[in-house]
Amino acid sequence: MNVRDQQNIKEKAGTYSRRDAGGGMGLETDIREDARMAAILKSRYTMLNVVDLDTGQCERVQLKGSGKQNVQSGDYMTHIERVLSEYICPTDQDAFRRVMTLEHLRSQAARTEEYYEETCQYRIHTDRLQWLEQHVIYSRQEERVLVNILGRDITREKEQEMRQLKELKERADVISGLSRLFFVAYYMDLERDTFRRVIGLDEAGEVLGKEEGCTEGLARHAENVILQDDRETYLKVMNCRNLMQSLQKDRPVVTVEYRKKQKKQFNEPDAYGWVRATAVLVQTGEKGEAKTALYMAQDITLGKQKEIREHRALQVAYEAAIRANASKNEFLSHMSHNIRTPMNEIIGMATVAGAHLDSPERTFECLDSILGSGRNLLSLLNEVLDMSRIEAGRFVLDEKRISLSGIMQEVIHDIRPEAEEKRQELRVYPMQAVNDAVYADPAKLRQVFYSILKNAVMYTQEGGLLEVSVTEKETKEYGYGYYDFVFADNGIGMEEEFQKHIFEPFCRAEDSRVSQLLSTGLGLTIAQNIVYMMGGDISVTSKPGEGSQFTVTLYLRQQRNTQKAESPSDAAEESSLANVSFEGYRILVVEDNEINREIAAEIIGSTGAVVESAVNGREALELFLDKGEGYYNLIFMDIQMPVMNGYDATYAIRHLKRRDAKTIPIVAISANSFPEDISEGKDVGMNEHLSKPLDVSRMMASMDYWLNKSSS
Repeated sequence: MNVRDQQNIKEKAGTYSRRDAGGGMGLETDIREDARMAAILKSRYTMLNVVDLDTGQCERVQLKGSGKQNVQSGDYMTHIERVLSEYICPTDQDAFRRVMTLEHLRSQAARTEEYYEETCQYRIHTDRLQWLEQHVIYSRQEERVLVNILGRDITREKEQEMRQLKELKERADVISGLSRLFFVAYYMDLERDTFRRVIGLDEAGEVLGKEEGCTEGLARHAENVILQDDRETYLKVMNCRNLMQSLQKDRPVVTVEYRKKQKKQFNEPDAYGWVRATAVLVQTGEKGEAKTALYMAQDITLGKQKEIREHRALQVAYEAAIRANASKNEFLSHMSHNIRTPMNEIIGMATVAGAHLDSPERTFECLDSILGSGRNLLSLLNEVLDMSRIEAGRFVLDEKRISLSGIMQEVIHDIRPEAEEKRQELRVYPMQAVNDAVYADPAKLRQVFYSILKNAVMYTQEGGLLEVSVTEKETKEYGYGYYDFVFADNGIGMEEEFQKHIFEPFCRAEDSRVSQLLSTGLGLTIAQNIVYMMGGDISVTSKPGEGSQFTVTLYLRQQRNTQKAESPSDAAEESSLANVSFEGYRILVVEDNEINREIAAEIIGSTGAVVESAVNGREALELFLDKGEGYYNLIFMDIQMPVMNGYDATYAIRHLKRRDAKTIPIVAISANSFPEDISEGKDVGMNEHLSKPLDVSRMMASMDYWLNKSSS
C-alpha cells in the first residue's frame, strides 16, 4: 500500500471516530469520503476483514465481484484455522500464524500508539497455485484500536517478480560460468576509449565496475604481465582503434595469444603460462562500425603446453621415421651383404666340391667350409629374429636352475675355436663367487656372453689377448647374488663418440681393419636388451688402440638346494654320443619337404634305428593307427605341413584310445621357434621342440633322452 492510501485510511479512521462522538456533523462530507475510500479499496483489494478484538468476531466484506457487497460474519479464529488447514501451503503456515492469529492481533494492538500496519504474503492451493497478501492495519481511536485486514491476490506480481529474479539469476549464472572460462572480462567503450570490469551480480544486481581508461590500462597490463617478445603483437591487436576497424558483423571476434612473464626464465616453450585474449563485438554504430565490445582473457596454459608437446612429439616421430627409414635401408644393405657372403661361399664351395669328387681331401675341405658358412648364415638369421621378437615384446625369459661356472665353461668352449684361429690367448680367471648355483635363463645368458666374446675376437688383432673374470660382490638383498662378468681385450678399441652408440642396432665402427667381417651389428643390441630384461646392466670402457672392457652386472636369485635340474638336452650333452646306437628302435619322421626327409632319415638311420616317414600329419595319423600298439618308439613331427599340420596331428594322436598314444615321445622339428610356437606345441602334447636347421648333436641328445634315459 502506498503512502497516500495509508494516509487516506488513517484519516478515514479518524473521521469515523469523530462521527461516532459528535453525531451527524459533516454527514455529506463523510459520505463523499466513504465513496472515495471505497473506490481506493476496491481498486487494490478484493476482501476486507473488520475484527472486533474484544469479542473475536469479524465481518468479511467482498470488495470485488458482481457489484453487490457480500458480507459474512463469524468467529475470526474459526475462519483462520479453516484457511490454514484447507488452503495455505505448509511451508507458509508458520509465517501466516505469526501475523494473522487473534492472539497476535491483540498483542500488536496493545502496543500500537496511533497507527501501525504489517503485511503477510502466502501461497494457497485451489485449482491453481495463488499468492495472497493480507494487509493488517491497526488504528487507535482513544482507548480502542480498530483492526482492518485488507486482502488481495498478488499472483501476477509474484510471477513477474520470479521472472525478474530468474533473469537476474541467469545473468549471474552466465557471468559465473564465464568467470570459470575467462579469468577476467571487461566491457569496452571503443569510441570513448574506456572500459569497465564485468563483475558478478551482488544483491544490488551490479554488473559493471568502475570506468577506466582503456589504452592506459592495456598498456599497463602489457608492461606488467606480458612477455616482452609478445607485448608488441598484443598491443597492436588489442587497442580501441584497431578493434573499431577489425570487429565487424561478419567478423565479430578478434583474438590474440601471449605468454606471461615468469619470475624464472625458461628456455622450453612449454614452460610459460599462456593466455588467450578475446574481443567480442557487442554494439555497432549507424554505419556498422564497432562501438562497444566485450574483452575476455582465458588461461590456456594446459592446452597450449599439450599442443606444444604434441607438435614436438610429431616432430620427434617424423625424425624417428626418417631415421627408421634410413636404418631400414642400412639394415637391408647390411643383410644383403651379410647373407650373400655366406651364400656365395656355400654355392662356390659346392661347385668346387663337385669338380673334385675324385679328391676326398679337397671335397672334405669344401664341405667343412660349407658347414661353417651355413652356421654363420644361421647366426645372422637368429639375430634378426631375436631383434624382431624384442621389438614385438615377445622375447621372454625362461628361468631355470643353473650353474654359473657351467654356463661360462660352455661359452668358453664355443668361442675358443674362433680365438685359436686368430692365435689369440683366451685367459679365463678362476671364478670369485661363493654362490655358483642360481636361477636364470641359460640360453639367454650364454647368448649375452657369447655375443660379447665374439665381438672381442672380431675386433682384436691376431695374437691378441682376451680375458674373462666373474666376481660375486656383497649385497644386502637376501636370497640374491650380485655378480660382475668382465670381458676385456687388447684389440683396436673405440672412439669415445662411438661408445655412445655401441648398443644401437646395426652399429659398426668405420674401420678398414674389420669392415670385411661378417656381422649384422645386432649382437650387442640384443645382449643389452636381454641384460635389461634380467634386471641388470651392461657397460663399456674403451680407448682406441688399447682395447675394450665390457662389464655385465646381474642380480641373480640364488638356489637354496643346489641340486641341478636336468633337461633332456643337458643330460644328453653330458653323455658321450660319439658311438651312440639306437638299433632296435623304430622312428617315424613326419616332414613334407623331401630333402629334409632324406637328411633326417640319413642322420637317424646312421644310428641303427629303423626310419619310416610320412609327408603330412594326416598320413602320420593313419600310419600310427594302422600299426600295432608300441610299433613306433618316437615321432619327429614337422609343424607347417599341408592337409594336416603337426599340432593337429599330435592332438589327434594324443586323444586316441590306445595306451601308447599317451606315452609315445613326439618331438617337434620346425623353423617356427618363437616361444608361442613352443608353448602351443606343449599344449597339444608335444614333448620337446627342435629348431631347423637341424643340429645333429641336439637331435642325438634328444633321441638318447627319450629312447634311453626317460624309460630307465
